[in-house]
Amino acid sequence: MITGQKSEVFKSNLIQFLLLFSIVGTLLFPSIEIKTSIPKIEISDITFLLLIVLVIFDFKSTIKSYFKRDKLFLNFCLIFSLLIIVSIFLNSRYTNYRDWFEFLKLIKFIFFVICFYTYLNFNLLYKYLKIIFSLVFIFNILHYFNVFDFNKFVSPFYTSWMHLKFFGLNTLGQVDTKRAFGTMGNCNNNAFYFLSFLILFIDQYIKSKSKSDLTFLILALFGIFLCQSRIVFLTLIVLLFLSILILKNSRKFFLALLGLTLLFYLLFYLAGNVYLVSVQRIDLMTDASIGRFEQWIKIYHSMPGYWFFGHAPNKEYFETHQIYAESEYFLILFRYGVLGLLLFLGILAIAMIKFFKVFKFSFFPLAFVFSYSLNCITNSPFYGTKSLIQFAFFYVIILFLNDARKIEK
Repeated sequence: MITGQKSEVFKSNLIQFLLLFSIVGTLLFPSIEIKTSIPKIEISDITFLLLIVLVIFDFKSTIKSYFKRDKLFLNFCLIFSLLIIVSIFLNSRYTNYRDWFEFLKLIKFIFFVICFYTYLNFNLLYKYLKIIFSLVFIFNILHYFNVFDFNKFVSPFYTSWMHLKFFGLNTLGQVDTKRAFGTMGNCNNNAFYFLSFLILFIDQYIKSKSKSDLTFLILALFGIFLCQSRIVFLTLIVLLFLSILILKNSRKFFLALLGLTLLFYLLFYLAGNVYLVSVQRIDLMTDASIGRFEQWIKIYHSMPGYWFFGHAPNKEYFETHQIYAESEYFLILFRYGVLGLLLFLGILAIAMIKFFKVFKFSFFPLAFVFSYSLNCITNSPFYGTKSLIQFAFFYVIILFLNDARKIEK
């Protein structure tokens, strides 16, 4: 009996370790490329297989328990995964293994959401997220200032040589704005990483008034400016103004935070990082918009005959026609048609509904879903494996906060 209990405790601890290590691997370690024709391997791919072995015998009861807790979200995700299969078969792409990776990616996302919620709790998750955030922040500092030739020896594992070649330079090779791509390998995704954590730390500081949470939120805000992402900067400004208008009890705090944001903006500008200044220039913003519209128009012109179920993932089409989605919404429209887009919007809506349930209790759900939805306009955060795992544990945090609200009642 005692041996059995020890075995269960060991198993539970091992599952928790693998789940936390999945987050560490996602946010801190680079992807591993084995072959150019298949997706890069993430730490979470390995832990995913190990976790399946550990939870397989309990998974039926686990998924039933989760289904009772969050059946609407789970149903939407499962229907989305079925739509991927239907789209693949309707487009006769069932022999193309690259398409099936997108299906597996969504199954993996569903699996991690269920396991994060079942085997972790908010306090444990938040404790380790702060440690992981600290390590990622240090990485970004070493990368941004190229300490000890960091960009020569470490950064090549995280991004392309082109990003490194023009890091801090314009296309003419002249000194220009530095935009940190960090462990995400992309400036915009890296900025959204910092924005997500900023929102989480704001939420916790409002409740705790802890100096530790205040320090972390200042670091997260600084991290956003290291990335110089226009869409994330604009999202942050809109978010702060909305918070000042809506959250009257915390108005002084958000006014102070807005002031700190403008101070960082000024300091980075004086240091020569002028990229964010382009948000004030209509001509530059118009040029950027035109570039994206051209890509979206290409997708629109490819849709006749594919409006309902899309083209399936079909990455070859994008490569052949030199299309870059530049938007999660247009990428999903191309791949899975209007049905896929509606399902994706449904997933975001469900998370938003959970915000309304905790609105007076927590700042995080509204701010995170709002920011994620805006980010999807000009980026594809649901497309990348790293971003998907990040979305999974942040969504689970929303569930934890909702549970806490019920206990408070």
